[in-house]
Order: sequence, then C-alpha cells, then structure tokens
Amino acid sequence: MQLCTRTAVMQRGVLVEEGDIETVFRHPRHPYTQRLIAAIPTRHRKEETP
Repeated sequence: MQLCTRTAVMQRGVLVEEGDIETVFRHPRHPYTQRLIAAIPTRHRKEETP
C-alpha cells in the first residue's frame, strides 16, 4: 500500500525541501531535512565517532 509519492519538509513554517519520497529520504539536500532523517530511531544505528 502506498499513501503518497511526494513529500515536503517545513522548518518554522517555511518550505525548505520538497520532492519525491525516495529522493528526499535517500539524498536530503537541506541540513534540516538531514537532521530530521538522522533522528529517526533504528535498531542498528552506527555509532557516531567523536
């Protein structure tokens, strides 16, 4: 089941990135989008190096 094919990311009410879901999730361009995706919990997240 697929719900949508495109997504948009807003930061403080301003559109900062939009595109097809696969592109935005696999290759986020805006730093805010990158931080949002990095915050998604996973079971096997790589440990960050200091």
